[in-house]
Amino acid sequence: MKIRSKSGPQHCMLCLRDRNEAIQEHLRTKKPCCPQCPLGGVIKDALQGRINYGGNVSQSKKNTDNDVASIIIDLVVWVVVGLIVYYITRSVLDWDQYLSIFASVFWPVTLAIAFYYYLFRFIIGLF
Repeated sequence: MKIRSKSGPQHCMLCLRDRNEAIQEHLRTKKPCCPQCPLGGVIKDALQGRINYGGNVSQSKKNTDNDVASIIIDLVVWVVVGLIVYYITRSVLDWDQYLSIFASVFWPVTLAIAFYYYLFRFIIGLF
């Protein structure tokens, strides 16, 4: 147990969250979870604008924008690598079209299988 001096309450007894999570949730809903909430004073001050608790509404919108951007980037990477896998399997390896499409959609599985296949062949080749 950590003993802190003048640190105030660290957990909300009703929602069982730590201080930062509870304050952010209460600020998002614009009300304390209960009248007896030990973080009620901090929450009321933040709601009335007397204190600026970092990471509130403006940052949640920025985080949402960053989440959407990261999802779009992940999708673009997935599609680009899938197209490369399709080209390699269709043109270079001369696979059937349906098998090439399947390999390009599920390219991480194809990559894992190919890695273990060539690793197995390498180990067998050593002996």
